[in-house]
Amino acid sequence: MSDRRARLFARADGAGRGPVVLGIESAGPHLGLALCRLSEEADPTARSLELLDEVTSHLGRRHAERVLDLLAAMLERQDLAAADLSLVACGRGPGSFTGLRVGLASAAGLAMGVGAPLWPVDSLAALARNAAGRPEAIVPMVDARKGEVYAAAWRVPLDGPPVMLAPARVGPAQQVLAELSAAVGEPAPLVFGSGAALYGCSSAVPPSWQLPRAAEVAWLAAEAFERAGRDPAAAPPLDPAYVRPSDAELMATDPVVDSPDPAR
Repeated sequence: MSDRRARLFARADGAGRGPVVLGIESAGPHLGLALCRLSEEADPTARSLELLDEVTSHLGRRHAERVLDLLAAMLERQDLAAADLSLVACGRGPGSFTGLRVGLASAAGLAMGVGAPLWPVDSLAALARNAAGRPEAIVPMVDARKGEVYAAAWRVPLDGPPVMLAPARVGPAQQVLAELSAAVGEPAPLVFGSGAALYGCSSAVPPSWQLPRAAEVAWLAAEAFERAGRDPAAAPPLDPAYVRPSDAELMATDPVVDSPDPAR
């Protein structure tokens, strides 16, 4: 084990200045990690979340190879260790089946190793947070492959949690967009994300909005953690949002078709 990895679980001198939150987002080809710190004001409504460090890396299917190394480097830069984490947040999808499994497994292992609560959040809600404060309905749309997208509709206040207007669905981009627009009663919602960019239906937004940020994953979890009075028992269950069955599941449920009998 490298010195950097060995240091992961040694408590650092920087502990004790407010709860440290780790956000992990791996629902797509990009792996994102963010370290944040909750402030300690006596009034819970006055508390804020400070972003300490964030990294996004395009790893394709190689998330599992880099999670610990990227995290160790971030912790070292902040003079922290994994033992200083008070909350581990992870995107629960929808998104890439492989990426989700790696991210959720990494988050669960870290949380268990340091005794911190694990707080899964909706990856589409995290993506929608890129447009926090915009008045129109937000439709985050990510590539689901096979010519389809995952998308949902949200209202996203600047300082509060996103409010779901229509639940996640999967299908061709234009069809899903039409369904969501009708569901929320808005002909021109704000649309962005990897799926919207790929299939030509993205609104004019900054390029950085097309990817979910691990910092927003951390923000969503920290906000819910605060509303729950920092009670670890209030953490939601680890329930991946796959939205559609995997290829393996589809193959397992397809009926077996017998080959024609050449003797007949």
